[in-house]
Amino acid sequence: MHYRVVDSREVTNLSTNTTFGIRISVLLERDLSESEQKLCRDFIYDLTDAVDDTNALNNVVLRKEGEARAQVLERLFEQPIYAERVKNSYEGDRVAGQIASPWLRVTTSVGHFVVGWRKRVINIDYSGINVKGLAAVQDADPFSAIDVTKTSTSIHAWGLENARNYIATIIDIAKRAK
Repeated sequence: MHYRVVDSREVTNLSTNTTFGIRISVLLERDLSESEQKLCRDFIYDLTDAVDDTNALNNVVLRKEGEARAQVLERLFEQPIYAERVKNSYEGDRVAGQIASPWLRVTTSVGHFVVGWRKRVINIDYSGINVKGLAAVQDADPFSAIDVTKTSTSIHAWGLENARNYIATIIDIAKRAK
């Protein structure tokens, strides 16, 4: 009898700069059934994700980078009342992404914004501003001439200065609508 490798997986996480591998071997006189092999594959993915998440949680550099990014996002607002971290809608459930690239829910005098990096752009969601302000922004359509991804309640900004200007514009229009 000898051990047979059922599955293996090597993971390299660029956020935490770590590489590790896990291999499942089984000592058995028979071959594993398809369902047993699937269980092993599912387990190895769950286990590597858990180890990767723990590496991210224990990575001090990653935490400091994430905190610095959160502070930069908060400074996009001239007078934020309160800012809190929220789930990064782009990174999904990956812990490294949530730590390294936080999103913020920022309370302002006109309501709430959610801001965060999405690849190379900053996603600005202003669906949480007050109803009159939101209607005024939608009526004014201040971003119609700007060639970026946008919806009636969000816009992508290429760079910090554009993000700061878009946010200021939204707040200004919403304040005048009161």
